[in-house]
Amino acid sequence: MLQKRSDSLDTARRRQRARSKPVWQFNSAGLLYYRRRLYIPLDLAVRTELLQIHHDNALAGYFGEKKTLDLLSRKYYWPSITADVVNYISTYNLCQRIHTP
Repeated sequence: MLQKRSDSLDTARRRQRARSKPVWQFNSAGLLYYRRRLYIPLDLAVRTELLQIHHDNALAGYFGEKKTLDLLSRKYYWPSITADVVNYISTYNLCQRIHTP
């Protein structure tokens, strides 16, 4: 019984420490991170390039929304990332030709 209380106390302490970690951080190079993902500012050229890199891979096939979002979200963050992925893929010319019945 005493061991269970000790384990649950340790678990509670770990959770508290995890919650107290800052959500936003600057690294030594001055880059801003949000929950360990690089924050991408409102720069359409940079965001478009990242979308192209993570979607437009002719050798691997053109990934769909879910896969592209998963790949981007592992390393990068910006507030409209989901909407931008959906919009990019829905307007990507080659994808439209491939998926047209």
